[in-house]
Amino acid sequence: MPGQKIETGHSDIIHDVSMDYYGKRVASASSDATIKINSVSSVPLATLTGHNGPVWQVTWAHPKFGSLLASCSYDGTVIIWKEDNLNNWTPAHTFNDHKSSVNSIAWAPHELGLCLACGSSDGNISVYTARSDGGWDTTKIDQAHPVGVTSVTWAPSMEPGSLIGSGEFEPVQKLASGGNDNTVKIWKFANGVWKMDCASALKMHTDLVRDVAWAPNLGLPKSTIASGSQDGRVVIWTMAKEGEEWKGKVLNDFNAPVWRVSWSLTGNLLAVASGDNNVTLWKEAVDGEWQQIDDKITQLHMKTGNEKQRYKRRIMSSMMISDSDIAPDPTPSETIEQFYKCMNEKNVKRLENYLADDCFFEDYSFPKPFAGKKEVVRFLKQLTTGMGPNVEFRVSHIYEGGDDLIAGVPFTRGCSLYRLTREGERLTIRNAQVFVESPIKPGDLFLVLLKIVTSLFDAFPEATEWFFRSQKRIIQILLKIYIPFISPMVSFYANLGKVIVQFVSVALKILEWCYRSFTTKN
Repeated sequence: MPGQKIETGHSDIIHDVSMDYYGKRVASASSDATIKINSVSSVPLATLTGHNGPVWQVTWAHPKFGSLLASCSYDGTVIIWKEDNLNNWTPAHTFNDHKSSVNSIAWAPHELGLCLACGSSDGNISVYTARSDGGWDTTKIDQAHPVGVTSVTWAPSMEPGSLIGSGEFEPVQKLASGGNDNTVKIWKFANGVWKMDCASALKMHTDLVRDVAWAPNLGLPKSTIASGSQDGRVVIWTMAKEGEEWKGKVLNDFNAPVWRVSWSLTGNLLAVASGDNNVTLWKEAVDGEWQQIDDKITQLHMKTGNEKQRYKRRIMSSMMISDSDIAPDPTPSETIEQFYKCMNEKNVKRLENYLADDCFFEDYSFPKPFAGKKEVVRFLKQLTTGMGPNVEFRVSHIYEGGDDLIAGVPFTRGCSLYRLTREGERLTIRNAQVFVESPIKPGDLFLVLLKIVTSLFDAFPEATEWFFRSQKRIIQILLKIYIPFISPMVSFYANLGKVIVQFVSVALKILEWCYRSFTTKN
């Protein structure tokens, strides 16, 4: 995937990296017993020392609690680090409750307060919750996995199904854990104690579970967990409705240990890091099958000056180009640069010059791709019109692929991948894939809006049929109303257009679920 190399300064193996909430700083954990904090441009910011063994994981707390980091180590300790001044970190609290290596830590959703779960090789899970007086309360799950806990992950704070239900909802405290016993277990906190929230341990792996990740669900009934194992398989566990049985399905057999699994913000994309040194992205299709997103995304690299020399322009005096701004024989980078320039200028007519007639535009925030130049232009027109005068795409790097017709644009939390085709002396975009996870969080406003809409469908179920006949018109209205409302406040975000598309897509998925539910009832 398009990205850049970050020099961390570690002297030994790096076991974990974590990017802060704003995507500006990266914390890394290493066998050299230190934690390094660097900017995304590889500027060293701080070195944290305090552990007496390899540091396995490091994770940032939500910024509402200040600038905090948590780390866990082979030495059996968990340290909470606090940034007192800019890049000046000190240990705020050290936990020594475990008798063996602490392998995994995870901050709870911020709605639950400042709360940290820790899994250890001693078989126990500890949960530390900050008090208002500066102290910490501790709860434990004794012998969660008797032969060792390898990973912990929190469930979304919203009870499954709460978004489309009636009345108020209380945040729910749930955990999933993976262990050396090859199983995944679900835990729920109620009446002051943790209890297993599944009939039995989830068993489909044949070797130790290295990582588990609970997918965001935005309050929908379905719950999803991904688990990756030493056996080389990723299993997707789903529970269709609260209280029902968890069912597992093998995503893929990677023929190499799976080290890490991670969900996108909306829970529709899954990243898998495996022992063959590859990171792959997966998306669930309409039929429920999981599909890998273009495996060529890992083949992108930044072109050097020498490599670009083969793109020397061969300008012939007799050649005429219909648009004087389109250079003959351009590089993929130059083509994409001009494409975004047209986007920022809201020049839809010129945008058409950079699109092939059979252009296929796939934004993974949308349930369906846009096929054909006419449909793609219509979408881009809606997007650029809704962006308003204060919002633009800021492209600092463009990466090119080895076959000279692939280009990628990295954003703060994602990228866009373009395949181009040569038409005479110029290049046009034939295929576009967009997967951008925005740092903007719609938050309570988003949930309130969806609650109102779904309540209306609850009262008038017949309206759902009209809604799904009018999706394009509704998208146009939302783009014109929602984006101008917030664009003055977020003009510095380069991928705002993607955020709104993502917001609309999630809303449509939720309303589609409502439609299916009401249809079933009727």
